[in-house]
Amino acid sequence: MNQPSKHWLTIQDLQGDLLGEERQAFDRAVQHRELPTVKFGNSLLIDAADWQAWLASRLPADWQSA
Repeated sequence: MNQPSKHWLTIQDLQGDLLGEERQAFDRAVQHRELPTVKFGNSLLIDAADWQAWLASRLPADWQSA
């Protein structure tokens, strides 16, 4: 896990922003614990820094070097 950013995002909000294949990849990452989550009440939270790192890891190689 990256250094905690203290900025948290709910899984529900993130799922609402994703479509199709990206949504499926996100759901798999959460299910297989590739993205660490924290339970807070009835919500699952993801640290914003972990979310950004996961998104960056999914970018095509030519985008990552730019």
